[in-house]
Amino acid sequence: MAMTLYYLPMRARAEPIRMILYYGNISYNDVTISFQKWPEHKEKMDICPFGQLPTLQLPNGEIIAQSSTIVRF
Repeated sequence: MAMTLYYLPMRARAEPIRMILYYGNISYNDVTISFQKWPEHKEKMDICPFGQLPTLQLPNGEIIAQSSTIVRF
């Protein structure tokens, strides 16, 4: 199972993560959360433990939040 990157329909904070994954030839799923669905996810905190995106879900189900933390990972 590949990693999953969750972000809104824009480049912004997730773009450096995408570039690093592409450069490292690392397969991942890029999931776009629509602006209409975002409040629902933010309230449940299912894919966003700090109430913000981007987040990266690892194959074991662990979620890494905050763009700079994901880049360091």
